[in-house]
This record gives sequence, structure tokens and C-alpha cells, in this order.
Amino acid sequence: MTVVVKLEQFLRTGVFGSITFGMTRQKLRESLGSPDAEGFARRKDRYPSILKYGDIEFYFDSSENDRLYMIFSDIFEIPTGNKHLQIESGWLRRGILRQTVEEKLTAAEIPFKPVDTLDDHTEGLSVGNGVELRFNLGVDDEPRGLISFSRSVQLLPKKPILKQMTLSIPEEAYIKLRSVAQERSLSASQLCREWILAQLESLPDKKSG
Repeated sequence: MTVVVKLEQFLRTGVFGSITFGMTRQKLRESLGSPDAEGFARRKDRYPSILKYGDIEFYFDSSENDRLYMIFSDIFEIPTGNKHLQIESGWLRRGILRQTVEEKLTAAEIPFKPVDTLDDHTEGLSVGNGVELRFNLGVDDEPRGLISFSRSVQLLPKKPILKQMTLSIPEEAYIKLRSVAQERSLSASQLCREWILAQLESLPDKKSG
């Protein structure tokens, strides 16, 4: 299976072929096979949070949530993928000047606007549905022109999976529990859940294996 990505379509829509934001590492591996390289965005991550295929890097939000939130590339001449990721780069290539890019976008009727890059060495454009292009200004003898493209999304927190349990306690304890719950405008089960979770928070994590 080969995933085909047309970069002009990516600029227009923010859609990177069949790769979707929010997908897991496993789903990406099923689509693209084993990555060419892996990396860690944070020291605390237990699993690689960056998977690289050709010139394209896929970032995952954390080891726990394991969801794709950014597609990024900054090491390329003409953007390429690998045997499972086919990139049709069109006119997009390293070093292309911002003026030329704006002319290409205008001709293709793809909207764009300037964005702040938070440094004095680069400038940026937000293109289409949130793709960001970054350009070097030629400071310190660095070549001018395009140096990276990316798109990131803000993922909503995952809803926790809840498990139900049945608990039997002596009647005297239940009466006390219900009284405390009524004082706090909670149900007895809500109060039990709050207390149990508070106790579990104080326990050290036990790593499997």
C-alpha cells in the first residue's frame, strides 16, 4: 500500500492524503510501515513521539494519548517520502522565495496570510486550512527562502474510559457515608469515587514488566 500526498492539495485543504490528525502510532505504521527513523520530543516519553518517513516527520502528543497532532518537514530539497509514502511536491521546494510562493498561491486561488514566527530570522505564511510555511530572511549569510512546512492541530482531551464496580460496606459506614455526601451535595457513589481516586493518586506508579 502506498499513500499519495499532493502538497498543493495539502496547502489548500490541510489534508495529508489518507493520514489523519488524531490517528495513533499503530494506525500510522499500518498505513506507512516501519518508519525510516524515530525520535523523542520529550524526555518523559516512553515510546517514540516522532516517526519519520522520508523528509516528513509525524508528531504524537504523548506516550499516553498517542495521537498525531503535527506533520512537519524542515530537511528537504524537493520534499520526498519513501516506498510507502509518495510525495508529489509540485512547485514546493527548499529555498523558493516568499514572493514566488505568494504568486503560486494566488494563481491557484489558495488563501494565505502572514503569521508571526517569534524570531528575527524568519517570516511565515499561514496557508489554506492552517498549513504554515516558514522562510529564512537571509540573516547571517543563511540562504533566503522556504525552510519548512507544517500543520498542527489542537486535539481535544480523550474522555476517560469508566469501569463500574459494586461495593458492599456495613450499614453503619453507609449511613456515615451518605451523611457526608449530603453535606457536600454529592451522591454516595460520587463521594466514593472521589475518595478512591484521591487514594490512588497518592500511590506510586507500578511499571509493568
